[in-house]
Amino acid sequence: MMLHKSDQTHFPKHFAPAVVVNAICLFLMFLCLSGVQSVTEPTFTLPHRGCYYAAWSTYRVGKARFLPRHIDASLCTIIYYAFGDIHLDTVGSANAIPSVQTTPKPTFGFLTKAGASPYFNASLSVMDSAMEIRYVRRSYPNIKLVLSVGGWGTVNSFNAIAASSELRKFFISSMISVVRQIGYDGLDISWEYPAKKDLQYATLLFSEIREQLNIEAQNSGKPRLIFTAAVTNTSIEGYNVAEMIKNLDLINIMAYDLHNPLMEPTETGHHSQLFPPLSNTSSTNVKDVVEGWEKAGAPKSKIVVGLATYGDTWNLTSPGSFGLGAPAAGHGPLGFYTRSPGYLAYYEICEKIRSGELLAITPPDIQTPYAHSANGKWWISYEDENSLRTKVRWVTGKGYGGIFVWDITFDDFFGNCGVKYPLLYAIKSELKV
Repeated sequence: MMLHKSDQTHFPKHFAPAVVVNAICLFLMFLCLSGVQSVTEPTFTLPHRGCYYAAWSTYRVGKARFLPRHIDASLCTIIYYAFGDIHLDTVGSANAIPSVQTTPKPTFGFLTKAGASPYFNASLSVMDSAMEIRYVRRSYPNIKLVLSVGGWGTVNSFNAIAASSELRKFFISSMISVVRQIGYDGLDISWEYPAKKDLQYATLLFSEIREQLNIEAQNSGKPRLIFTAAVTNTSIEGYNVAEMIKNLDLINIMAYDLHNPLMEPTETGHHSQLFPPLSNTSSTNVKDVVEGWEKAGAPKSKIVVGLATYGDTWNLTSPGSFGLGAPAAGHGPLGFYTRSPGYLAYYEICEKIRSGELLAITPPDIQTPYAHSANGKWWISYEDENSLRTKVRWVTGKGYGGIFVWDITFDDFFGNCGVKYPLLYAIKSELKV
């Protein structure tokens, strides 16, 4: 490693450098004779531009169908494949937790048996596209591929795994085997979310994963797998932050869905506002969420701020009331392509703005846009190119480790409203490697 001038070691005049050299030689000789191998740490391209890839986007219709070949890897330094499935088979258990599965059929997985555990076995599986993504290395050999495990709806499975020493052991072994098998560079845990009651077991899971990653690297002679986690934007009571920063390479803060129609159906709120509105300075915002992790002890270099490429929708109930905190009744209309309640992809949002169906506003206090329908019936909070540039400038000004997006498949990747990937290119313009 090259040292900067200010980092050069200066020995006191009375101290003989030869003594240091001899001591180092003896220490290295001891390591070789004892068979101890040091762990080769993973390397990163800085600053981080993480891109989560939602594998189920391949099942969307028409031009919104996203395939691995649609990934523009120049926009990312890390690609997170979302998600590796967690399956808990619960045959024969009165306290069984139902299996968590996704629609696509997995191509392979690793089955683990948990002996006396009430959960008969646990396995991790991934889908076809996890292997296909590796093609990006042809043009971008330094890009990192990370398998993200979990996601929304897997909290019960994580709770069960973390609380059982047997399940932790087999689960960790399975994850490492899968990541190596598919030729990826790392592992991301997306446990949404550990509660305060889970603190002890969550800490054990994270620490044991890191321990086993170190051991596997020593035994294989390969660089250690990258270890990251996607963490909550609300309470951090379920995390032992001091232990997490020892074990994780990066902490991906999900700084979006701060306000959403599922949790707050009766009034509108911006799901990713950088700052709180002047009318409600206690309103949850990105600045406070991220700085909360920093105050809890997370080093800036490991903090990665999540950015959204989608918007959250509400139905409006009061004619003429279109602002933040407007009366509402649940989520707005489904998107033509996404077909999911409560949100629209950016390619759906920009199309509605261009057609005049949505009227956009960017309040100067929150520095993030929202829009309401021309007929006054529904409302959406979202990000555009300008707000993301502003947010990235804030991230770099604070000295954080970088950003990630959820997710790459929601950006206008097919150029519905002009250029392809307008949001990700806006981010890249402010966060150059």
